[in-house]
Amino acid sequence: MKLGVAYYPEHNKREQWNRDLEQIKEAGIERVRIAEFAWSRLEPNNGEFRWEWLDQFITLAEEYGLEVILCTPTACPPIWLVEEFPDVIPVDEEGRRNVFGARQHRCYNSPPYLHYSLRIVERMAIRYGSNANVVAWQLDNEFGGEQKRCYCDHCKAAFQNAMKAKYDTIDELNERWGNVFWSMEYQRFDQIATPKKYKADLWLKNNPSLEMEYSRFSSDAIVRYSREQIRLIRQHNVGESRPITTNRFPLNWGDNVHWPELVRDLDVAGIDLYSEHLHEIAFYADFNYSLKPGASWFMEYGPNVKNLREGMEQLRGRGCDWFTVFKFKPFPFGQEQGLQELVTLTGEPTDSYRVLQEWSSSYSGDSVSVTKVVPFVQSGVGLFFDFESSWVYTISVWGAQIHHRMHYPNYVIDTVYKSLYRENESHRIVWDADGVEGLHTLIVPLHIVHDRALEDAFLRFVDNGGALVVTSDLFQKNAENVFLDEIPRIYSELFGLSSFIVRPATEEPVLLRKSWGAGKVIVVNKDATPSEWESVVKELNI
Repeated sequence: MKLGVAYYPEHNKREQWNRDLEQIKEAGIERVRIAEFAWSRLEPNNGEFRWEWLDQFITLAEEYGLEVILCTPTACPPIWLVEEFPDVIPVDEEGRRNVFGARQHRCYNSPPYLHYSLRIVERMAIRYGSNANVVAWQLDNEFGGEQKRCYCDHCKAAFQNAMKAKYDTIDELNERWGNVFWSMEYQRFDQIATPKKYKADLWLKNNPSLEMEYSRFSSDAIVRYSREQIRLIRQHNVGESRPITTNRFPLNWGDNVHWPELVRDLDVAGIDLYSEHLHEIAFYADFNYSLKPGASWFMEYGPNVKNLREGMEQLRGRGCDWFTVFKFKPFPFGQEQGLQELVTLTGEPTDSYRVLQEWSSSYSGDSVSVTKVVPFVQSGVGLFFDFESSWVYTISVWGAQIHHRMHYPNYVIDTVYKSLYRENESHRIVWDADGVEGLHTLIVPLHIVHDRALEDAFLRFVDNGGALVVTSDLFQKNAENVFLDEIPRIYSELFGLSSFIVRPATEEPVLLRKSWGAGKVIVVNKDATPSEWESVVKELNI
């Protein structure tokens, strides 16, 4: 695992670059990640591009033997753009347009935003697509980060078109969403609104089916935008391969972007993480590697933790190729100002700097033993993570902000995965039927959305000798976020049940154990505690 660091040349005077790059090199760092928020410096006015400072920095970095990961700066539209086109700014769930003054102030369905942001991406790709020292690209910064959804008129029109393309008639949509409830039946597709907050003295939620489709729609818009950036960069990548990635944010801050879809067309799975909890670090490392085996990068990692070295070992053993720290120097200004990162504001190395220095020294040269670089053992255990089921829970939970409603990811990570965590053993994170192949145990918590193909895969898995562990809410809803009124066949064939489990008849965490074919199934209470999950894992002997 090699080292990189985020650096912001536009924040520093030109004469400071040499000192900083020298310190970066002395830490054993090999790459610098730059330009992710530099749109206003690269294009201070509409169509006026200023590349000279970026050219100079990339050249200087090469002189110090430092490669560059170049980021597209599209997460921060400049003031000239939002003044000329106010509809770049997203609208919140209460119908209020946001303001200029932070970041992520963009709507992924706004035509002006798409035009101007993709223009600067293409200009960057043309200018640096053949630069020998630009070795990789990072798209944007944390797609769907602070602004999870937009509810503007552009989104409304695009959503209506998406629903018209998906459902043959408005009557079919009404039927599948259950719009007869509260007389919510539409007459035309252009009557469908975005799911803004329903304001009343007693808070009411929108139709869960509307919310579910809007979750898909919002994620799809981000994925589509990412793929447009990929397309433009690949058109102009010349010569040596320059892998393209992006930096996803952790799930405790939102489940709104469907990771497998976002990562599918990227060359590398990239993610950010700020944590000192080893089980959490391990989960994200396992998930990232599962998304792109052999191409797993951590694009941001917070260095100000006491167990930095231990966390790095977890990432290395779980297949991380590049570990990029955020950031080299603290910001003296702005919303993320502070006093120290790898160095202090005045340039003194910190304990974290020395950890990286020691790491790079111990993993370089002829002194590295084979045992030091061996990856962790693959456990043969899979943990299923289903974004659609996560959305169902997010929609159902009450909370002021989205991170207060992250029941599904928090439960999967801090209860289920934590019970599986072993220091030197990695697990596969699974999100579709194809990922089940080759496992001996598959754990499927809170998978409430029914999928017939996945149901068939689960039955085959058990029949062929696998151990399947599910929770008591398995397959209770359909893709429209409506409870099923017919029992999936896994209940009758595998569980021997004729109805869903609503109120468990026992207080024990395991509600059902059954052998079937060459394998077995265990049904666990969906509200099982961490200690109860530990007992289940112990029973499975994994």
